[in-house]
Amino acid sequence: MVAYLPSLHENMKGINTKFLLLIIVFFGIIIVNMYNLNEECAKNERRSVEREQNVVEQHVEEQHVEEQNVVECTEKLKTTRKTNSAATTTTAKGKIKPNCQALINGEAKEISRIDSLRAEKKILSSSWSANNLSSFIKNSSCEKYFSTRQFTNSSTQEERNFPLAYSIVVHKNAGQVERLLRSIYRPHNVYCIHIDAKAPDAFFDAFNEVSSCLPNVFLAKKREEVLWATASRLWADLNCMNELLVHEVKWKYFINLCGQDLPLKTNYEIVSHLKSIEPANDIVSFPMPRSKLTRYSRKWVLRNVNHGEYRNRLQMIETSKSPPPGNMTFFAGSAYFIATRDFVNWAMKDKTVTEIVNWSWNTFSPDEMLWASISRMSSAPGSMPPGNEWDTNEEKSVTRLINWLEDSEEKNGYPRCKGFYQRSVCVYGSGDLSWLLQQEKLFANKFDPDFDDFAIRCIEEDLARRVEEELSSENLQLCSEISM
Repeated sequence: MVAYLPSLHENMKGINTKFLLLIIVFFGIIIVNMYNLNEECAKNERRSVEREQNVVEQHVEEQHVEEQNVVECTEKLKTTRKTNSAATTTTAKGKIKPNCQALINGEAKEISRIDSLRAEKKILSSSWSANNLSSFIKNSSCEKYFSTRQFTNSSTQEERNFPLAYSIVVHKNAGQVERLLRSIYRPHNVYCIHIDAKAPDAFFDAFNEVSSCLPNVFLAKKREEVLWATASRLWADLNCMNELLVHEVKWKYFINLCGQDLPLKTNYEIVSHLKSIEPANDIVSFPMPRSKLTRYSRKWVLRNVNHGEYRNRLQMIETSKSPPPGNMTFFAGSAYFIATRDFVNWAMKDKTVTEIVNWSWNTFSPDEMLWASISRMSSAPGSMPPGNEWDTNEEKSVTRLINWLEDSEEKNGYPRCKGFYQRSVCVYGSGDLSWLLQQEKLFANKFDPDFDDFAIRCIEEDLARRVEEELSSENLQLCSEISM
Protein backbone atom coordinates (compact mmCIF):
# COMPACT_ATOMS: atom_id res chain seq x y z
CA MET A 1 0.00 0.00 0.00
CA VAL A 2 2.79 2.40 1.00
CA ALA A 3 4.65 1.50 -2.17
CA TYR A 4 1.58 2.19 -4.28
CA LEU A 5 0.99 5.79 -3.04
CA PRO A 6 4.08 7.37 -4.64
CA SER A 7 3.18 5.73 -7.92
CA LEU A 8 -0.37 7.14 -7.71
CA HIS A 9 0.98 10.54 -6.90
CA GLU A 10 3.19 10.41 -9.97
CA ASN A 11 0.29 9.35 -12.09
CA MET A 12 -1.89 12.16 -10.78
CA LYS A 13 0.88 14.62 -11.44
CA GLY A 14 1.08 13.46 -15.06
CA ILE A 15 -2.68 13.76 -15.45
CA ASN A 16 -2.72 17.31 -14.04
CA THR A 17 0.05 18.33 -16.38
CA LYS A 18 -1.82 17.02 -19.44
CA PHE A 19 -5.05 18.62 -18.29
CA LEU A 20 -3.29 21.90 -17.81
CA LEU A 21 -1.83 21.67 -21.29
CA LEU A 22 -5.24 20.95 -22.74
CA ILE A 23 -6.67 23.99 -20.98
CA ILE A 24 -3.81 26.12 -22.23
CA VAL A 25 -4.32 24.86 -25.78
CA PHE A 26 -8.08 25.40 -25.53
CA PHE A 27 -7.75 28.95 -24.34
CA GLY A 28 -5.03 29.54 -26.88
CA ILE A 29 -7.38 28.49 -29.65
CA ILE A 30 -10.06 30.76 -28.25
CA ILE A 31 -7.64 33.69 -28.10
CA VAL A 32 -6.43 33.05 -31.67
CA ASN A 33 -10.03 32.85 -32.93
CA MET A 34 -10.94 36.01 -31.10
CA TYR A 35 -7.92 37.74 -32.63
CA ASN A 36 -8.86 36.51 -36.12
CA LEU A 37 -12.44 37.59 -35.52
CA ASN A 38 -11.28 41.03 -34.47
CA GLU A 39 -9.07 41.23 -37.54
CA GLU A 40 -12.00 40.24 -39.79
CA CYS A 41 -14.22 42.83 -38.14
CA ALA A 42 -11.51 45.42 -38.63
CA LYS A 43 -11.17 44.46 -42.28
CA ASN A 44 -14.94 44.64 -42.75
CA GLU A 45 -14.99 48.02 -41.11
CA ARG A 46 -12.19 49.23 -43.37
CA ARG A 47 -14.05 47.87 -46.41
CA SER A 48 -17.22 49.63 -45.28
CA VAL A 49 -15.32 52.88 -44.85
CA GLU A 50 -13.73 52.44 -48.29
CA ARG A 51 -17.13 51.75 -49.85
CA GLU A 52 -18.59 54.83 -48.26
CA GLN A 53 -15.59 56.82 -49.42
CA ASN A 54 -16.01 55.46 -52.96
CA VAL A 55 -19.70 56.36 -52.92
CA VAL A 56 -18.84 59.88 -51.81
CA GLU A 57 -16.12 60.18 -54.47
CA GLN A 58 -18.47 58.81 -57.14
CA HIS A 59 -21.16 61.26 -56.11
CA VAL A 60 -18.66 64.10 -56.23
CA GLU A 61 -17.51 62.92 -59.67
CA GLU A 62 -21.11 62.67 -60.94
CA GLN A 63 -21.85 66.10 -59.56
CA HIS A 64 -18.73 67.44 -61.30
CA VAL A 65 -19.75 65.81 -64.60
CA GLU A 66 -23.26 67.18 -64.17
CA GLU A 67 -21.92 70.64 -63.50
CA GLN A 68 -19.60 70.30 -66.49
CA ASN A 69 -22.56 69.27 -68.71
CA VAL A 70 -24.51 72.30 -67.58
CA VAL A 71 -21.50 74.52 -68.34
CA GLU A 72 -21.07 72.91 -71.78
CA CYS A 73 -24.81 73.20 -72.44
CA THR A 74 -24.77 76.85 -71.45
CA GLU A 75 -21.68 77.51 -73.60
CA LYS A 76 -23.39 75.78 -76.51
CA LEU A 77 -26.39 78.00 -75.99
CA LYS A 78 -24.13 81.07 -76.00
CA THR A 79 -22.50 79.85 -79.22
CA THR A 80 -25.91 79.32 -80.81
CA ARG A 81 -26.91 82.84 -79.84
CA LYS A 82 -23.71 84.28 -81.29
CA THR A 83 -24.09 82.29 -84.53
CA ASN A 84 -27.70 83.23 -85.03
CA SER A 85 -26.97 86.82 -84.05
CA ALA A 86 -24.30 86.96 -86.73
CA ALA A 87 -26.91 85.89 -89.28
CA THR A 88 -28.97 88.98 -88.49
CA THR A 89 -26.20 91.56 -88.50
CA THR A 90 -23.83 90.57 -91.31
CA THR A 91 -23.62 93.49 -93.71
CA ALA A 92 -20.95 94.41 -96.21
CA LYS A 93 -18.80 97.25 -94.92
CA GLY A 94 -19.90 100.62 -96.17
CA LYS A 95 -23.31 99.50 -97.42
CA ILE A 96 -26.51 101.14 -96.28
CA LYS A 97 -28.22 99.16 -93.56
CA PRO A 98 -31.92 99.42 -92.69
CA ASN A 99 -33.24 99.76 -89.16
CA CYS A 100 -35.37 96.64 -89.46
CA GLN A 101 -36.97 96.94 -86.05
CA ALA A 102 -38.12 100.47 -86.85
CA LEU A 103 -39.55 99.29 -90.17
CA ILE A 104 -41.31 96.35 -88.51
CA ASN A 105 -42.73 98.76 -85.93
CA GLY A 106 -44.07 100.88 -88.78
CA GLU A 107 -42.08 103.99 -87.84
CA ALA A 108 -42.84 106.63 -90.48
CA LYS A 109 -39.40 108.30 -90.32
CA GLU A 110 -37.51 105.09 -91.20
CA ILE A 111 -40.04 104.15 -93.88
CA SER A 112 -39.61 107.59 -95.46
CA ARG A 113 -35.80 107.24 -95.34
CA ILE A 114 -35.94 103.89 -97.12
CA ASP A 115 -38.41 105.20 -99.70
CA SER A 116 -36.01 108.07 -100.47
CA LEU A 117 -33.03 105.72 -100.78
CA ARG A 118 -35.03 103.46 -103.08
CA ALA A 119 -36.09 106.40 -105.24
CA GLU A 120 -32.41 107.38 -105.51
CA LYS A 121 -31.59 103.77 -106.47
CA LYS A 122 -29.21 103.45 -103.52
CA ILE A 123 -30.66 100.14 -102.31
CA LEU A 124 -28.85 97.30 -104.04
CA SER A 125 -29.85 93.66 -104.07
CA SER A 126 -27.80 91.45 -101.76
CA SER A 127 -28.79 88.33 -103.73
CA TRP A 128 -26.01 86.39 -105.44
CA SER A 129 -26.06 85.87 -109.17
CA ALA A 130 -26.29 82.38 -110.65
CA ASN A 131 -22.64 82.55 -111.74
CA ASN A 132 -21.50 83.67 -108.28
CA LEU A 133 -23.32 80.77 -106.63
CA SER A 134 -21.77 78.23 -108.98
CA SER A 135 -18.23 79.59 -108.82
CA PHE A 136 -18.26 79.95 -105.03
CA ILE A 137 -19.20 76.30 -104.49
CA LYS A 138 -16.82 75.03 -107.17
CA ASN A 139 -13.88 77.04 -105.80
CA SER A 140 -14.40 76.41 -102.08
CA SER A 141 -16.37 73.61 -100.44
CA CYS A 142 -19.90 72.67 -99.46
CA GLU A 143 -19.05 73.28 -95.80
CA LYS A 144 -17.82 76.78 -96.62
CA TYR A 145 -20.91 77.50 -98.72
CA PHE A 146 -23.26 76.24 -95.98
CA SER A 147 -21.68 78.37 -93.28
CA THR A 148 -21.07 81.47 -95.42
CA ARG A 149 -24.66 81.53 -96.65
CA GLN A 150 -25.85 80.89 -93.07
CA PHE A 151 -28.17 77.95 -93.65
CA THR A 152 -29.96 76.85 -90.48
CA ASN A 153 -28.51 73.54 -89.30
CA SER A 154 -30.42 73.22 -86.02
CA SER A 155 -34.04 72.62 -85.14
CA THR A 156 -36.20 71.58 -82.23
CA GLN A 157 -37.18 67.97 -81.56
CA GLU A 158 -40.78 68.82 -82.42
CA GLU A 159 -39.68 69.99 -85.88
CA ARG A 160 -37.49 66.93 -86.47
CA ASN A 161 -40.46 64.68 -85.69
CA PHE A 162 -42.61 66.48 -88.28
CA PRO A 163 -40.69 66.80 -91.59
CA LEU A 164 -42.14 68.82 -94.46
CA ALA A 165 -41.87 68.46 -98.24
CA TYR A 166 -41.55 71.44 -100.59
CA SER A 167 -42.06 71.83 -104.32
CA ILE A 168 -40.52 75.06 -105.63
CA VAL A 169 -41.19 75.91 -109.30
CA VAL A 170 -38.71 78.51 -110.57
CA HIS A 171 -37.22 79.97 -113.73
CA LYS A 172 -35.32 83.20 -112.91
CA ASN A 173 -33.50 85.24 -110.24
CA ALA A 174 -31.26 82.49 -108.85
CA GLY A 175 -30.10 84.58 -105.91
CA GLN A 176 -33.64 85.31 -104.75
CA VAL A 177 -34.60 81.64 -105.05
CA GLU A 178 -31.55 80.68 -103.02
CA ARG A 179 -32.60 83.13 -100.30
CA LEU A 180 -36.06 81.57 -100.24
CA LEU A 181 -34.45 78.14 -99.90
CA ARG A 182 -32.22 79.34 -97.05
CA SER A 183 -35.20 80.82 -95.19
CA ILE A 184 -37.16 77.54 -95.24
CA TYR A 185 -34.24 75.09 -95.10
CA ARG A 186 -33.97 72.51 -92.32
CA PRO A 187 -31.81 69.35 -92.58
CA HIS A 188 -34.74 67.00 -91.84
CA ASN A 189 -37.12 68.42 -94.49
CA VAL A 190 -36.98 67.60 -98.21
CA TYR A 191 -37.03 70.05 -101.14
CA CYS A 192 -37.77 69.46 -104.83
CA ILE A 193 -36.80 72.34 -107.11
CA HIS A 194 -38.41 72.28 -110.56
CA ILE A 195 -36.35 74.40 -112.95
CA ASP A 196 -38.16 75.57 -116.02
CA ALA A 197 -36.92 73.85 -119.17
CA LYS A 198 -36.40 77.26 -120.79
CA ALA A 199 -34.38 78.68 -117.87
CA PRO A 200 -30.79 79.76 -118.73
CA ASP A 201 -28.06 77.15 -118.34
CA ALA A 202 -26.35 79.29 -115.70
CA PHE A 203 -29.53 79.19 -113.60
CA PHE A 204 -29.75 75.39 -113.81
CA ASP A 205 -26.02 75.00 -113.10
CA ALA A 206 -26.27 77.17 -109.99
CA PHE A 207 -28.93 74.98 -108.40
CA ASN A 208 -27.24 71.83 -109.58
CA GLU A 209 -24.27 72.98 -107.48
CA VAL A 210 -26.46 74.01 -104.54
CA SER A 211 -28.30 70.68 -104.51
CA SER A 212 -24.99 68.80 -104.63
CA CYS A 213 -24.15 70.39 -101.26
CA LEU A 214 -27.52 69.75 -99.62
CA PRO A 215 -28.48 66.04 -99.51
CA ASN A 216 -32.16 66.79 -98.87
CA VAL A 217 -32.47 69.15 -101.85
CA PHE A 218 -32.87 67.77 -105.36
CA LEU A 219 -33.79 68.98 -108.84
CA ALA A 220 -36.86 67.52 -110.52
CA LYS A 221 -35.77 64.96 -113.11
CA LYS A 222 -38.63 65.74 -115.48
CA ARG A 223 -38.63 69.41 -116.47
CA GLU A 224 -41.54 71.27 -118.06
CA GLU A 225 -41.45 74.41 -120.18
CA VAL A 226 -43.76 76.36 -117.90
CA LEU A 227 -46.04 78.86 -119.64
CA TRP A 228 -48.36 81.19 -117.75
CA ALA A 229 -51.94 79.91 -117.20
CA THR A 230 -51.25 76.61 -119.00
CA ALA A 231 -51.29 73.07 -117.62
CA SER A 232 -47.48 73.08 -117.61
CA ARG A 233 -47.50 74.87 -114.24
CA LEU A 234 -49.63 72.05 -112.80
CA TRP A 235 -47.42 69.37 -114.37
CA ALA A 236 -44.31 70.87 -112.79
CA ASP A 237 -45.79 70.38 -109.31
CA LEU A 238 -47.01 66.89 -110.19
CA ASN A 239 -43.47 65.94 -111.27
CA CYS A 240 -42.12 67.02 -107.89
CA MET A 241 -44.93 65.25 -106.04
CA ASN A 242 -44.09 61.96 -107.73
CA GLU A 243 -40.45 62.20 -106.66
CA LEU A 244 -41.24 63.43 -103.15
CA LEU A 245 -43.55 60.47 -102.48
CA VAL A 246 -40.73 57.97 -103.08
CA HIS A 247 -38.09 59.99 -101.22
CA GLU A 248 -36.62 58.43 -98.07
CA VAL A 249 -37.85 61.33 -95.92
CA LYS A 250 -41.31 60.37 -94.65
CA TRP A 251 -42.70 63.89 -94.67
CA LYS A 252 -46.03 64.84 -93.12
CA TYR A 253 -47.22 67.78 -95.23
CA PHE A 254 -46.60 69.10 -98.75
CA ILE A 255 -46.15 72.82 -99.54
CA ASN A 256 -45.65 74.33 -103.01
CA LEU A 257 -44.05 77.71 -103.61
CA CYS A 258 -42.71 79.92 -106.37
CA GLY A 259 -39.45 81.88 -106.52
CA GLN A 260 -40.95 85.21 -105.38
CA ASP A 261 -42.47 83.80 -102.17
CA LEU A 262 -41.05 84.27 -98.69
CA PRO A 263 -42.07 82.71 -95.36
CA LEU A 264 -43.57 84.92 -92.68
CA LYS A 265 -43.26 82.16 -90.07
CA THR A 266 -40.38 79.99 -88.90
CA ASN A 267 -40.31 76.27 -89.61
CA TYR A 268 -41.28 75.67 -85.97
CA GLU A 269 -44.30 77.98 -86.28
CA ILE A 270 -45.36 76.30 -89.54
CA VAL A 271 -45.08 72.85 -87.95
CA SER A 272 -47.02 73.98 -84.89
CA HIS A 273 -49.88 75.20 -87.08
CA LEU A 274 -49.96 72.06 -89.24
CA LYS A 275 -49.98 69.82 -86.17
CA SER A 276 -52.98 71.78 -84.89
CA ILE A 277 -55.02 71.11 -88.08
CA GLU A 278 -53.81 67.57 -88.87
CA PRO A 279 -55.19 65.62 -90.79
CA ALA A 280 -56.87 68.55 -92.57
CA ASN A 281 -55.50 70.30 -95.65
CA ASP A 282 -55.26 74.04 -96.27
CA ILE A 283 -56.67 74.43 -99.78
CA VAL A 284 -58.52 77.48 -101.07
CA SER A 285 -61.87 76.25 -102.41
CA PHE A 286 -65.10 78.15 -103.11
CA PRO A 287 -67.86 77.98 -105.75
CA MET A 288 -66.64 78.79 -109.23
CA PRO A 289 -67.58 82.41 -110.13
CA ARG A 290 -69.70 82.71 -113.25
CA SER A 291 -67.02 84.93 -114.82
CA LYS A 292 -64.52 82.06 -114.71
CA LEU A 293 -66.72 79.19 -115.97
CA THR A 294 -65.55 79.57 -119.59
CA ARG A 295 -62.02 78.77 -118.42
CA TYR A 296 -63.14 75.15 -118.05
CA SER A 297 -66.20 74.83 -120.26
CA ARG A 298 -64.38 75.93 -123.43
CA LYS A 299 -61.11 74.87 -125.01
CA TRP A 300 -58.04 77.11 -124.92
CA VAL A 301 -55.10 77.04 -127.32
CA LEU A 302 -51.64 78.62 -127.18
CA ARG A 303 -51.03 81.35 -129.74
CA ASN A 304 -48.21 83.78 -130.48
CA VAL A 305 -48.98 87.42 -129.73
CA ASN A 306 -46.97 90.55 -130.42
CA HIS A 307 -47.81 92.49 -127.30
CA GLY A 308 -47.76 92.15 -123.54
CA GLU A 309 -45.32 90.46 -121.17
CA TYR A 310 -45.85 86.97 -122.60
CA ARG A 311 -45.24 86.27 -126.29
CA ASN A 312 -47.20 83.02 -126.13
CA ARG A 313 -50.65 83.28 -124.57
CA LEU A 314 -53.73 81.11 -124.25
CA GLN A 315 -56.75 82.11 -126.27
CA MET A 316 -60.25 80.70 -125.97
CA ILE A 317 -61.81 79.06 -129.02
CA GLU A 318 -65.44 78.31 -129.78
CA THR A 319 -65.15 74.57 -129.14
CA SER A 320 -66.83 73.45 -125.92
CA LYS A 321 -65.27 70.88 -123.65
CA SER A 322 -66.96 67.71 -122.53
CA PRO A 323 -67.99 67.51 -118.84
CA PRO A 324 -65.16 66.61 -116.46
CA PRO A 325 -64.66 62.95 -115.50
CA GLY A 326 -66.87 61.75 -112.66
CA ASN A 327 -69.18 64.75 -113.18
CA MET A 328 -66.90 66.68 -110.87
CA THR A 329 -68.28 69.95 -109.53
CA PHE A 330 -66.08 72.93 -110.36
CA PHE A 331 -64.61 74.94 -107.49
CA ALA A 332 -62.23 77.88 -107.77
CA GLY A 333 -59.06 78.26 -105.74
CA SER A 334 -55.32 78.72 -105.91
CA ALA A 335 -52.39 76.93 -107.50
CA TYR A 336 -50.68 77.05 -104.09
CA PHE A 337 -51.79 74.92 -101.17
CA ILE A 338 -50.73 72.78 -98.22
CA ALA A 339 -51.82 69.14 -98.07
CA THR A 340 -51.12 65.99 -96.10
CA ARG A 341 -49.01 63.18 -97.45
CA ASP A 342 -52.17 61.02 -97.64
CA PHE A 343 -53.91 63.62 -99.82
CA VAL A 344 -50.94 63.92 -102.20
CA ASN A 345 -50.58 60.13 -102.42
CA TRP A 346 -54.31 59.80 -103.17
CA ALA A 347 -54.22 62.58 -105.79
CA MET A 348 -51.32 60.91 -107.60
CA LYS A 349 -52.88 57.42 -107.63
CA ASP A 350 -56.65 57.91 -107.85
CA LYS A 351 -57.95 56.94 -111.29
CA THR A 352 -60.60 59.67 -111.46
CA VAL A 353 -58.13 62.38 -110.44
CA THR A 354 -55.71 61.19 -113.15
CA GLU A 355 -58.51 61.42 -115.72
CA ILE A 356 -59.38 64.94 -114.53
CA VAL A 357 -55.74 66.03 -114.85
CA ASN A 358 -55.58 64.68 -118.40
CA TRP A 359 -58.93 66.28 -119.24
CA SER A 360 -57.79 69.71 -117.99
CA TRP A 361 -54.71 70.13 -120.19
CA ASN A 362 -56.45 72.56 -122.64
CA THR A 363 -58.18 74.71 -120.02
CA PHE A 364 -57.13 78.08 -118.56
CA SER A 365 -55.16 77.84 -115.27
CA PRO A 366 -56.19 74.26 -114.44
CA ASP A 367 -54.12 74.39 -111.23
CA GLU A 368 -56.47 77.09 -109.88
CA MET A 369 -59.39 74.67 -110.36
CA LEU A 370 -57.97 71.20 -109.78
CA TRP A 371 -56.93 71.28 -106.11
CA ALA A 372 -59.98 73.32 -105.14
CA SER A 373 -62.30 70.81 -106.84
CA ILE A 374 -60.81 67.44 -105.94
CA SER A 375 -60.43 68.47 -102.28
CA ARG A 376 -64.26 68.53 -102.12
CA MET A 377 -64.57 64.93 -103.37
CA SER A 378 -65.70 62.54 -100.63
CA SER A 379 -62.86 60.11 -101.40
CA ALA A 380 -60.17 62.77 -100.80
CA PRO A 381 -58.25 62.44 -97.50
CA GLY A 382 -59.17 65.45 -95.36
CA SER A 383 -61.97 66.33 -97.81
CA MET A 384 -64.30 69.28 -97.28
CA PRO A 385 -67.99 68.64 -98.08
CA PRO A 386 -69.53 70.69 -100.93
CA GLY A 387 -71.66 72.87 -98.59
CA ASN A 388 -71.01 76.64 -98.45
CA GLU A 389 -70.05 76.42 -94.78
CA TRP A 390 -66.96 74.48 -95.87
CA ASP A 391 -65.84 77.04 -98.45
CA THR A 392 -62.34 78.45 -97.93
CA ASN A 393 -61.33 81.68 -99.62
CA GLU A 394 -57.88 83.30 -99.57
CA GLU A 395 -58.80 85.25 -96.45
CA LYS A 396 -59.61 82.07 -94.47
CA SER A 397 -56.64 80.10 -95.77
CA VAL A 398 -53.32 80.61 -93.97
CA THR A 399 -51.16 79.25 -96.77
CA ARG A 400 -50.34 82.42 -98.67
CA LEU A 401 -50.73 86.19 -98.35
CA ILE A 402 -51.34 88.14 -101.57
CA ASN A 403 -52.35 91.80 -101.61
CA TRP A 404 -54.45 92.35 -104.72
CA LEU A 405 -55.09 95.66 -106.45
CA GLU A 406 -58.24 97.36 -105.16
CA ASP A 407 -60.15 97.14 -108.44
CA SER A 408 -59.13 93.54 -109.20
CA GLU A 409 -61.61 90.68 -109.01
CA GLU A 410 -59.63 89.05 -106.19
CA LYS A 411 -59.41 92.15 -103.97
CA ASN A 412 -59.58 91.09 -100.33
CA GLY A 413 -59.80 94.29 -98.29
CA TYR A 414 -56.10 94.57 -97.45
CA PRO A 415 -54.40 98.01 -97.12
CA ARG A 416 -52.97 99.63 -100.20
CA CYS A 417 -49.59 98.31 -101.32
CA LYS A 418 -46.58 100.35 -100.19
CA GLY A 419 -44.48 98.91 -103.00
CA PHE A 420 -46.00 98.65 -106.49
CA TYR A 421 -48.54 96.47 -108.29
CA GLN A 422 -47.49 93.99 -110.93
CA ARG A 423 -50.34 92.24 -112.78
CA SER A 424 -52.66 93.43 -109.96
CA VAL A 425 -50.44 91.84 -107.27
CA CYS A 426 -48.50 93.89 -104.71
CA VAL A 427 -44.71 93.66 -104.87
CA TYR A 428 -43.96 94.47 -101.26
CA GLY A 429 -41.83 97.37 -100.07
CA SER A 430 -40.30 98.10 -96.67
CA GLY A 431 -43.42 100.08 -95.77
CA ASP A 432 -45.46 96.85 -95.92
CA LEU A 433 -43.36 95.05 -93.29
CA SER A 434 -45.32 96.11 -90.23
CA TRP A 435 -48.58 94.88 -91.76
CA LEU A 436 -47.04 91.71 -93.23
CA LEU A 437 -45.54 90.48 -89.97
CA GLN A 438 -48.80 90.97 -88.08
CA GLN A 439 -50.61 88.50 -90.34
CA GLU A 440 -51.30 84.85 -89.51
CA LYS A 441 -50.37 83.67 -93.00
CA LEU A 442 -47.44 81.29 -93.38
CA PHE A 443 -46.06 82.68 -96.67
CA ALA A 444 -46.35 85.88 -98.67
CA ASN A 445 -46.09 86.76 -102.37
CA LYS A 446 -44.47 88.67 -103.97
CA PHE A 447 -41.01 90.13 -103.35
CA ASP A 448 -38.34 91.55 -105.62
CA PRO A 449 -34.81 92.29 -104.28
CA ASP A 450 -34.10 94.55 -107.25
CA PHE A 451 -37.00 96.77 -106.17
CA ASP A 452 -36.62 96.64 -102.36
CA ASP A 453 -33.97 94.33 -100.96
CA PHE A 454 -34.61 95.63 -97.43
CA ALA A 455 -38.13 94.19 -97.39
CA ILE A 456 -36.61 90.73 -97.85
CA ARG A 457 -33.60 91.38 -95.62
CA CYS A 458 -35.70 92.51 -92.65
CA ILE A 459 -37.95 89.46 -92.86
CA GLU A 460 -34.83 87.28 -92.98
CA GLU A 461 -33.50 89.07 -89.91
CA ASP A 462 -36.78 88.72 -88.02
CA LEU A 463 -37.01 85.02 -88.87
CA ALA A 464 -33.42 84.48 -87.67
CA ARG A 465 -34.24 86.22 -84.39
CA ARG A 466 -37.27 84.01 -83.83
CA VAL A 467 -35.34 80.84 -84.70
CA GLU A 468 -32.70 81.87 -82.16
CA GLU A 469 -35.39 82.25 -79.50
CA GLU A 470 -36.89 78.86 -80.34
CA LEU A 471 -33.55 77.07 -80.13
CA SER A 472 -32.57 79.00 -77.00
CA SER A 473 -35.82 78.01 -75.32
CA GLU A 474 -35.29 74.32 -76.08
CA ASN A 475 -31.62 74.45 -75.03
CA LEU A 476 -32.50 76.17 -71.77
CA GLN A 477 -35.08 73.48 -71.10
CA LEU A 478 -32.50 70.76 -71.79
CA CYS A 479 -29.97 72.51 -69.52
CA SER A 480 -32.62 72.73 -66.81
CA GLU A 481 -33.40 69.01 -67.12
CA ILE A 482 -29.69 68.16 -66.90
CA SER A 483 -29.27 70.16 -63.71
CA MET A 484 -32.29 68.59 -61.97
